[in-house]
Amino acid sequence: MDPIKVTLTNYKGSMGDNRMGGGSSIHQGRMPDCHNSNPCPGIFFRNSFQGVVRLSNIKDGTSNTLMIGEDTPIENYHSAAFYANGDYASTHAPLNYVPKPSTPGDWWNVISFRSKHSGGASFAFVDGSVKFLTNNIDYANVYKPLSTKDGEEIIPNY
Repeated sequence: MDPIKVTLTNYKGSMGDNRMGGGSSIHQGRMPDCHNSNPCPGIFFRNSFQGVVRLSNIKDGTSNTLMIGEDTPIENYHSAAFYANGDYASTHAPLNYVPKPSTPGDWWNVISFRSKHSGGASFAFVDGSVKFLTNNIDYANVYKPLSTKDGEEIIPNY
């Protein structure tokens, strides 16, 4: 049997700061795990086609809400065609989290944002702007709140 060719993506929609896999994840995040249901605190989730998000739902402001961020398929198996429902990632893990040794199948820990760039990753915000967020971003007070659409957080300059 010939191998099946698949397409990979390095981009994921932000689902918010949801704790993937609930108690299975080593990371802290919003509970309950919403990745398979609606609503999630971010823009996307596993079945995004079932829950329309309108601009009026983005109470935190379009310039303060992450829409799409980078991921590296080598660290997250949910980046291929067979995981087409895996178009999302969470900020429950710190930016550029890479376990040692690598565990790309442990979705509850690795469906997060990371890049091969030195020092951070690029994100598209709902307003269409693109910004490079650095690894030293304040995880609790900036990174996680940027991923929610209506958390009413006060986000300091980043």
